[in-house]
Amino acid sequence: MIQLRKIFFIFSLGILFTSCKKEDENPEAKVMLSKFYKSYISEIASSRDLKLMEIRLDSLKKIYCTKSLIDSVNVEFEDGLDYDPFINAQDADPKMLETLSVSYIKNSKNKYVVKYKNDFSKTETKIYVKVIDNNGQFKISSLN
Repeated sequence: MIQLRKIFFIFSLGILFTSCKKEDENPEAKVMLSKFYKSYISEIASSRDLKLMEIRLDSLKKIYCTKSLIDSVNVEFEDGLDYDPFINAQDADPKMLETLSVSYIKNSKNKYVVKYKNDFSKTETKIYVKVIDNNGQFKISSLN
């Protein structure tokens, strides 16, 4: 009887520790962020028609970002924002794609860091993003 209680106690502890574990990296969210940033940077770097570029970037944002994030970024642009907060720069270069990486921030809840080397300033740019699961589809919900 005592042996059975010990086994039950150890089993219960195992379940408790497993359920208290912090949320882990989600590979689907990481893939989504990579797709978004590759498409977004490519569009800015290759576009010659500014109006068409804006339309395409807005389409990408609608696919990959929450409406509340899009609305807050639009308000920032109305207030005179002079850089793109999604890439933390004014312009993009195709070389950014060569160094683009997405990493999960350990012990966080759905937070990732997107990094690339900026050939213009010769520095590494970091964009901290949070993603949410929106009915089975991951979306960017905030930029920090």
